[in-house]
Amino acid sequence: MDPMEMLALATIVFLVTHYVSSTPLRSGLVALLGENAYLGLYTLVSLLTLGWMIWAYVEAPYERLWVGDEFKAWAVALMPVSLVLIASGALTRNPSAVRQESPSCGGSRSGRRCI
Repeated sequence: MDPMEMLALATIVFLVTHYVSSTPLRSGLVALLGENAYLGLYTLVSLLTLGWMIWAYVEAPYERLWVGDEFKAWAVALMPVSLVLIASGALTRNPSAVRQESPSCGGSRSGRRCI
């Protein structure tokens, strides 16, 4: 098998094993094995597939995506912009965040901000 195909297969298997935990199949496996045995098996499978994916990545050939100096100009221009956007998103309040008013805050009429 080609090293890139191996990497793709390892990544797909890793993602599928993580997807199983969010399906109804998880409850069936927990009922069959028990919670601790399921978690132990899930951890083992996750570590094995992660190790397989890392090994496949190391074996895959190196291919340059950006050749030449044309990318450097874009990087110099876009990195400060992305840093400002990330900082703005981290430091401002999210208007779509779900929050619950607690009775200790006095409700929304008190004028105080509670989270």
